[in-house]
Amino acid sequence: MASFADLLAEHVSEGAVTDEFEVDVGRKLGTGGYANVYLGKRRSDGTPVAIKVMKQFRWTRPGAEELAVLREIGFMRKISELDTPHLLGALAAYGRIFDVQRLCIVTPLCAGGDLFERIAGMGRYTERTAAARFRDMMVGLQRLHEAGILHRDIKPENLLLSARGDDDAVSVIADFGLSDREDECGPESGRPASRQLVGTLAYNAPEHLGRHPVWSPAGDVWSAGVVLFIMLGGSPPFYVDHRMPKRSHDEALKRVIREGKFVFYPSLFGTVSDRAKDLISGMLHVDPARRLTVDQCLAHPWLADNDANPDVALDAGQRELRLFNAKRKLRAAALACRWGARSPVHSALKDLVGGTSFSEAHIKAIARAFNEAKAADAAAAGAAAGASAATAAGAGGTAPAPAGKASLSRMSELTADRSQFERVMESLGFGGLPLGRMWELFDTDESGSVDVREVVAGLATLRSGGEDALQLCFDVLDADGSGHLEREELAIALSALAGAGAASDGEDADEAAAHLAFAFEAMDVNKDGRISLEEFKAGIAADPSLVGRFLRPLDSLGGDSSRALRAVADAAASPKET
Repeated sequence: MASFADLLAEHVSEGAVTDEFEVDVGRKLGTGGYANVYLGKRRSDGTPVAIKVMKQFRWTRPGAEELAVLREIGFMRKISELDTPHLLGALAAYGRIFDVQRLCIVTPLCAGGDLFERIAGMGRYTERTAAARFRDMMVGLQRLHEAGILHRDIKPENLLLSARGDDDAVSVIADFGLSDREDECGPESGRPASRQLVGTLAYNAPEHLGRHPVWSPAGDVWSAGVVLFIMLGGSPPFYVDHRMPKRSHDEALKRVIREGKFVFYPSLFGTVSDRAKDLISGMLHVDPARRLTVDQCLAHPWLADNDANPDVALDAGQRELRLFNAKRKLRAAALACRWGARSPVHSALKDLVGGTSFSEAHIKAIARAFNEAKAADAAAAGAAAGASAATAAGAGGTAPAPAGKASLSRMSELTADRSQFERVMESLGFGGLPLGRMWELFDTDESGSVDVREVVAGLATLRSGGEDALQLCFDVLDADGSGHLEREELAIALSALAGAGAASDGEDADEAAAHLAFAFEAMDVNKDGRISLEEFKAGIAADPSLVGRFLRPLDSLGGDSSRALRAVADAAASPKET
């Protein structure tokens, strides 16, 4: 296997991504535990791109994670050479953004976003639409296998749409972090197969789950078959009770997958054609030797003759798919925060503030967080303008922390704009919340900037517990100020906080996500897909552990979450005085 230095020299340019591409740091396309993705465009011709900026990457003393990232870039560069719109390759990779050392990966922009999200949001979703989208995916998989590459992680999270318009969009396979060459991991490679699970268990083929895993193109076909089952019926073919402890859950799920028994429930598949069911059955054959190949799938009548497929709306499957999307996004948010909470940056900032009240040291620490955000902007602006960071700071780009006693009155001199505020709050562990809404609530004087006093006041309200804290929690989550919470948005926000807590407590993120999923279902009493303040209060009163998860970040802010939990739970259970 190539060394870190060899892979770095081969795949990553020493220059800055900003030399060749404009990066719109105000347009964040996505965020996760390891990276942020921004909108960008090529300077030479204006071609829109997506630019992934890694949050953490050890340039010195690299480990297995760094090697895996460079291997992924290598696969993505190879995939770009295949010149197919159905695979998301890498246009380039750089070691710097402006003059800051950060690993940056540039890819084509998939403006259509998440494939399953688009399907769930369609006004009318039919088998013909599903077949067209799925055929794109299988063409991409065919090209990948022809190049001798196994994806090994086909699942909904890794499927995108190239464009927003339905007529122009094609399905795109993304994320090659677990990919490998067939001749290096397949049965003919001679290399012992790792017994460690690769990818996501629910999408793994039976031959991956034994003592001697076997990797081949047939494994990707199985995963694609699971995806197609969900596309048409809205739920996975293989599942067990998610309330089971993780180890028991995983072992039970492995047994179900090895058996390969699944059911086309009439309530979900009643309007799905027999041709579609036949294709799924062929892709989910337990014996890989008897499983359909990619070429056979593409030749199957359901994919080869889409005009003959029913033009009937898959209403039941689409409704189930919306719930499935909410649960998978919840799990993704929890996992992102679980990994993000392990980062050195998060660990260093975990104890920014402490105690039951803000001391002078704590306020200075918050001020430093403000300063760091402003200094980073000043350095970037200076680099972009060809000036040094020191010159930018001298021109007012950086506001130095007020010297002397760190009183709240002195802190009014230290302000942050919206972008800087969001970075400060992410550092404090609140990145899973709608920070745009939090900005509006904390900018109490509507000045267009937030100073340390306003941040301290907002956090102090959360720390105090009681009715005010409960109302603030609801208002923050109510991102559009509608007076109701969308269940999916609530799931993402609270699971992000739960994920960070799970990381520190040793709790598995899957278990945290499963607990929250059941809690949200119970919270929406009238099943209208929205949660009112009263439903929010009732849910917290009925399940104190939910609010415990919500308030857990207060421990890292020096507060007492157990005390705040009692106060907020009491407020939730008590009728509001009039």
